[in-house]
Amino acid sequence: MPLQQTLHRLDRALARIADAPPLVALFVLALLMFAVLAPLQATIPPIDRDEVLFAQASRQMAESGDWVDIRFGEGVRYKKPVGIYWLQSLSARVFGGADLGQMWLYRLPSLVAAIGAVLATYAVGLTLLDRRRALMGALLLGGTLVLAGEARLAKTDASLLFSIVLAQWALARAWLGESRLGWPIVALFAGALGASMLIKGPIGLMVVGLTAAALSLLARDARWLARLRPVPSLVIFAAVVLPWYIAITITAGSAFWDEALGRDLLGKVASGQESHGAPPGTYLATLWLTFWPAAILLPAAFMPVWRARVDPAILFLVAWVVPTWIVFELVATKLVHYVMPIYPALALLVAFGWDARVRAGFGPVWLGVMTALAALGLVYASIPLVLSMTVNIGGSLIYYSGFLLVAFSAYAVFAALRARLALAPLVFFPVLGLGISLMLFGHLSRVDYLWPAQTIAAAENPCGDGPVRVVGFTEPSLVFASGDWAIDDGPGTLTGPCASIWIEGRAEEAAQQSLNDAGWVLAPSGGAITAMDLGKGREITLTPYVARREATE
Repeated sequence: MPLQQTLHRLDRALARIADAPPLVALFVLALLMFAVLAPLQATIPPIDRDEVLFAQASRQMAESGDWVDIRFGEGVRYKKPVGIYWLQSLSARVFGGADLGQMWLYRLPSLVAAIGAVLATYAVGLTLLDRRRALMGALLLGGTLVLAGEARLAKTDASLLFSIVLAQWALARAWLGESRLGWPIVALFAGALGASMLIKGPIGLMVVGLTAAALSLLARDARWLARLRPVPSLVIFAAVVLPWYIAITITAGSAFWDEALGRDLLGKVASGQESHGAPPGTYLATLWLTFWPAAILLPAAFMPVWRARVDPAILFLVAWVVPTWIVFELVATKLVHYVMPIYPALALLVAFGWDARVRAGFGPVWLGVMTALAALGLVYASIPLVLSMTVNIGGSLIYYSGFLLVAFSAYAVFAALRARLALAPLVFFPVLGLGISLMLFGHLSRVDYLWPAQTIAAAENPCGDGPVRVVGFTEPSLVFASGDWAIDDGPGTLTGPCASIWIEGRAEEAAQQSLNDAGWVLAPSGGAITAMDLGKGREITLTPYVARREATE
C-alpha cells in the first residue's frame, strides 16, 4: 500500500536524522515545532482572565518604561515576579512598533519558549539516553496538548518550562559526569534557575531541588552535586535574581511579598484558589488529556522502563517525575498545566520504553490498547463543535480542516503502529496537536458568544470619540481591547455631553439609578447581546445605551 511504503520511508528518514549530528535534529525539530505551534497566535482573542492580566501589565510596562514595578490599570499586579513581564514587554517593544495592542506580541515569548523546551528536552535525551531516543522524547513532548495550549497563551508556563529543562540538562550532566562541569554549563545551570525564579518564583527551584534530593537519597551520596560548583553557582544565581527583588522591595515595601508569597503561593497550597481546588489523583486522571497523544504509548512503555529502573539515566528521569508529581497532587489548587515541568522527563521515559517495546516486538493486545488511546483524539476533536452547537453555532471551515488533519494523522499513527515502526508514528503527534488546536482555538475564536470584549470593541460608538464604559462586566479583556476603557459601576469618571455605556443585566437597575442621580439620561442604542463571561464562567446579557446630559461636569 502507498501509505505503508511512505511510512517506512519516513521511518528510515527519521532514523537518519537521529543518527546525524545533533544540529541536524535540532534544526528539524525547530522547523517542525514552529510549523505546528505558530498558527493561530494572532487570531485567538485575548482570553480572560490570566492571559489578559499578564499581557495588559506587560503592555503598560512597555508604554511606561518602568521595568521594576508591575501594574494593571491604576493598581498593582504582584502575583508573579517580573520575568514574564520583561519578556513580553521586550517582545512588544521590538516587534510592535507604535501598536502595542496586538495580543500576539505578548504570546511570542511563550511560542519561543515552547520550541526551546522541546529542543532542550532533546539535549537532555542526548545526555541521558541516545540520539534516537532523544529525538523520540522531543517529538513526544512537542505533540502534547498542554504544550500546544501554553505556546499560544501569554502566560508564564512555557517560559518556566524552558528554564527548568535547561537547568535539568546541566543537573543531568553533573549526575552522569565524573568531574566538575565547565564554567559555561555552571553559568547555564545557575542562570536558568535564576530565570525560573524571576518568572514564577520558587517552582523551578522546587523541581530541580527535589530531583537532586531524590537522586542523592537513592545514591546515598550527595557529593556529585559538587560538580556544579555550588559557590559560583550561588553567586551567579544571586546576581540574576537579587537586583529586581531588592528593587521591588524598595519600591513596594512588603506589598509584593504579601501578595506573591502570602496570598498567591501559600494560598494555593492551603486551599483551592478561584474554584480550582481538586483532590489528589486529579493530575493522574487528566494525564490522558494533557499528555495526549504521547499518552498513547504510555501503557506500552511502562514495563520496559520498570525493568531498567536501576539504570542511572532512568533513575534521573524518575527522580524528576515522582517527587514533584506527589507535591503537585498534594497541593490544594490544581490546574492542568501545573505539572507541565514534569512532562519532558515523562516524554523521555516513554521514548525509552517505547523504543524497547518496538525492538522486543508487541502483539495485537498492545496494538489494540494504543489504537483505542489514539481514537481519543476524535473524542477530543468533537468537544469544540459540541460547545459551539450549544449556542446554535455549527462547524466552520477551520474546524473541519482541523478534524481532517486529526483523522488523517490518527490513521497514519495507527498504520505506523500496525507496521511496528518506532519513529514514524511520533512525527504525527505534533500534527495531531495542531489539528486539535485548529478545532479548539481556531474554531472557538470565531464564536462571538465567547468574546464580549471583542464585540464591544468592534461596535460603533454612537458618541464618536466620547467615553465608553461597561457596567457589571469587569473582565480585564475590556481594558486590553481598548487600552483605556474604565470598568465602572456608576457615573464614575464620565465627562462630556455624551457617553456610550454597556450595562450587564444583573447591574441594570442599580446602574440606571446611579446614572440618573448624576444627571445622565439613558437611551438604548442597539440590541442587547448575550455572551459568556469566561472569567466568571457564567452567561451575561449586555445592553448598549447612550448617556447624555446638557452640560459637562
